[in-house]
Amino acid sequence: MKRRISFPFSVLFFCGIFCFISLLISCSKEDEASLFKTRSATNKIGSSAPKLQIAEWIQGNPVDVTDGNNLYIVEFWATWCPSCRASIPHLNELQQKYSSQGVVIIGISGEESQTIRSFVKKQASKMTYRIAQDKSQRTSELYMATFGQTGIPTVFLIDRNSQIIWIGHPMQIEPVLQQVLSGKYNMASMSAEMELQEQIDAYREIAELNLPEKSQFVDKLLNKINTNTTILNDLMNAAFYAHDIESFEKTARQYAAADPEFSLNLEGVIENAHFKILQSAYIQAIEKSIDLDSIKNAEKQLFSHSQNNPDELQELAEMLIEMGQTNFLNKTLSVLSSLGEESAKQAEELRIRSQLMNTLHEYILTLRKQSNVSNNDVETISKHRATLEETILNSISSQVSQSTLYQIISQLCWSMGKNIPIDFSFKLLEKGDQLLIPEPTLPPSDILRATLWYFAGNEAKGDEYAKMTLDSIQDERMKEEIHYYLHSAKQSALEKNNNSKSKD
Repeated sequence: MKRRISFPFSVLFFCGIFCFISLLISCSKEDEASLFKTRSATNKIGSSAPKLQIAEWIQGNPVDVTDGNNLYIVEFWATWCPSCRASIPHLNELQQKYSSQGVVIIGISGEESQTIRSFVKKQASKMTYRIAQDKSQRTSELYMATFGQTGIPTVFLIDRNSQIIWIGHPMQIEPVLQQVLSGKYNMASMSAEMELQEQIDAYREIAELNLPEKSQFVDKLLNKINTNTTILNDLMNAAFYAHDIESFEKTARQYAAADPEFSLNLEGVIENAHFKILQSAYIQAIEKSIDLDSIKNAEKQLFSHSQNNPDELQELAEMLIEMGQTNFLNKTLSVLSSLGEESAKQAEELRIRSQLMNTLHEYILTLRKQSNVSNNDVETISKHRATLEETILNSISSQVSQSTLYQIISQLCWSMGKNIPIDFSFKLLEKGDQLLIPEPTLPPSDILRATLWYFAGNEAKGDEYAKMTLDSIQDERMKEEIHYYLHSAKQSALEKNNNSKSKD
């Protein structure tokens, strides 16, 4: 069974509100989107719970989940997983709220003991439930593999008959838990729902292969699902990730018929999904180096769909800047410029950003060359570096967005690691603070100062600016998200710099 994500948020997943954060924390870990692939389940809801095979109990006393004394929630998670970290406050709240009714939560990770221990220690009172290490992955095999699960975080709910009665995402367990505690839980109904989930998995495999029977398969599924909006949402996600816009639209319309609130924005959801699917298809065509005709066809479909929509053209241009697709970018900006005064301003800012990113790439190449040139070439390379730094600094003006500046800094961090030009990077931030209008969706610039010091190898300085960043944020939810980002950035910097040392 795949991970459930409410569809509007799966769209935001592709947009990437904090693009610079995504760049920094996705270094060497398996991308969560790839965790949608599932294995065949040999066990079903109602099966007996296996005993836990734990290498070390990091926090809390050992428990036997088959003792029939409590309701056990067994979660599989990892410190590097953003969704896992986002679920921690919810699980902690559940443990405190329902502990008097015999609910016991156990978080299980297969990471190194010290990694888990250090993370749990930093969480302190925010993570008080039991934590255990599954070093040999034996427990993961007994639970995740035999029940066909590969995505994290995943929780298993075990009742007082030592049966696994529910499997899913930790953010969705409380209503189920309440039903169990009140005696209203219907395992047969849940089992039927799980079977539908397996059929959705089968559909996705068919859809990803673009087999002709996919449409008929979806029609049969929709008849079975009827008005169950939870399952309809899952089928929408499957169609979305399989790039099956026809099935997505069918499912979305059935969802809207069952949910009047969803119907209010139905056409917008379908339009946005269509754009994202075409966008993703174009990226895949480029990345997989498919034949030129296929790339041109993907480009044509994407452009044709977006050419009269300023918001989509702007997002398309931002993507093309990242990808370095200059010809398609110029075509996109030309059309965007023709759609009114405000769109023309956006197009000009994007042109400046494109030029700036091209200069930045040249600058990064120059930095790398500088460490490998002979003595005779040092002066020439140094002069060229100074010229490029001046060009980049002069480009930071009121026409450049704060997010562009953040993107520049993140590129420098990730490209240069401990060799990052720290003085120049701080000059960029200082000029940005003077000239640029803060964007409400972005955190304060001290977050980048912390990141810079982490990548430069100065943890103490990084921690100092991290504290300043967190102290300046009033919104508790945003503070929590930034806290997790900073932790991830610190870990990513450490891993990158350690990898650089091993290569040296």
